Amino acid sequence: MKVKIKALILALVLAVTACGFAACDRGNEGGGADEYGNMRGSLNIMMFDGGYGIDFMKSIAAKYAKKNPRVKIKVSGTVTPSSEIALIESHTASNDLYFMIDNMCKQVDLENLLDISEVYDYVGPEQEKPLKERMNSAYVDACRANDGKFYLLPWSNSQEGLVYNKTVMDEYFPNLQLPRTTEEMFETLDTVKANSNVYAFCYSGKNDYLPYLFLPWWAQYEGLDAYWDYYEGYYRNESGERVFSKHAEVVDQAGRLKALEVLERLCKKSNGYQHRYTEDMDFMKMQLAFLGHGYNQDEKPSLFSINGEWLENEMDFALEEKPQDIRFMKLPVLSAVIDKTPSIEDDATLRAVVDYCDGVSATLPDGVTAEDAAYIDSCRRMTSSVAQDHTVGVYSQSRAKELAIDFLKFLTTKEAGETYSNYFNGLTLPYGAYDSVTDDASITPFLKSRFETKENCIPIFQKRTPVLVYRGGLAAYREKFGVKIFTGELTAAQLVDKDNYFHDNWSQMVRQSGLGSLL
Repeated sequence: MKVKIKALILALVLAVTACGFAACDRGNEGGGADEYGNMRGSLNIMMFDGGYGIDFMKSIAAKYAKKNPRVKIKVSGTVTPSSEIALIESHTASNDLYFMIDNMCKQVDLENLLDISEVYDYVGPEQEKPLKERMNSAYVDACRANDGKFYLLPWSNSQEGLVYNKTVMDEYFPNLQLPRTTEEMFETLDTVKANSNVYAFCYSGKNDYLPYLFLPWWAQYEGLDAYWDYYEGYYRNESGERVFSKHAEVVDQAGRLKALEVLERLCKKSNGYQHRYTEDMDFMKMQLAFLGHGYNQDEKPSLFSINGEWLENEMDFALEEKPQDIRFMKLPVLSAVIDKTPSIEDDATLRAVVDYCDGVSATLPDGVTAEDAAYIDSCRRMTSSVAQDHTVGVYSQSRAKELAIDFLKFLTTKEAGETYSNYFNGLTLPYGAYDSVTDDASITPFLKSRFETKENCIPIFQKRTPVLVYRGGLAAYREKFGVKIFTGELTAAQLVDKDNYFHDNWSQMVRQSGLGSLL
């Protein structure tokens, strides 16, 4: 009897061990190239099922399977990516490729994701350059790990920001000019507010999308280098030297407060710019209200809102029922940036410089230096992007590693890019392999405005790869502020004070990141 019990225990131990080494594959037979170089086997893909859905990936997978008939691909969706990442961390994951939206840098540290640098070096069919030279350099830098290798690849080219309802504008404000600076933005909002039939602005307090404005306005004021240095913990001292923050000095960047002051003025309920039900609406209900479907029997339309390129796909049913002409607009330049540009003395001059940067006027205002104009041009091109949060990685215990990497290479090709673009009426993947505008594809006015306003853009986002972020806990802000800034519970200054946590815990955060020697 004891022998049987011991044998049973041994069998259970071996089964658990085998499950660990096989990544608990649950039926995945594995896959890769045969002796002739032909791909075969099965590939399991887990994908975040959000605004983009997962059907586009099924279409791309079908294209790949057609080229590789001995390959079977299963695409599954999840609305809880954190749960899937937890499975990766516990080595109980059952998929090979994970298209997620949460930060997976910790999984790189834990060696739970495969090195996919060869995908970045890949030169696809009809391409002359490797992927890393075709992609926006900001995305490449965002995915480069601390060891110089790549473990994550963006699967979205998403860009977000201010949008406006042209249908509403044409009906109520046909002569209204889109604002170039934040001061001009408030003049525009005052004009709209004076018309009691229209809300000037509409956003969701429950699902906080205000960072789509906060981050680029902050970056405009500080400049790109200082903005990116924030996440690394570096700043410029009084001598102009780039040094590590021993006492959380980097948290005191003035641009954070300047950006929040604009948001406070924009969002505070008592200022009268926002939809009356801002604090009650989640993002989906806010989108419906913005698209003319009303909320809680309030049918008043809104002129401006915050959204992303997924809008038409996510809200196709609402647009079919009630067509609206929605357009992207360039983010107004933070008026406070004149603190950084000595030759631009007031907002009127700043607006004229923006016109020059936009190609509206051929000459700079008298006295404005080329250096200051270049600074404003950089500001004008900054736009929020969540591409660095939409990343895919290969599970390191996958039985189909070779197949997974080959699929990622296919994902970066023109064929996959065109499939994606056809599915999303002109949207493009971030790989520079297919351009729907150059190809003269039929794209909607909404997406046309996306390409026009985001051309040659500078993506701005929360950097995820620094160890101070994913180990130490440094972030752009401590808590969501959409409702509290609307109700007036928190002012801009109080929101900044919330980040005293970083000051109070800086030494611990730095040591937790493995950077204690820099203190």
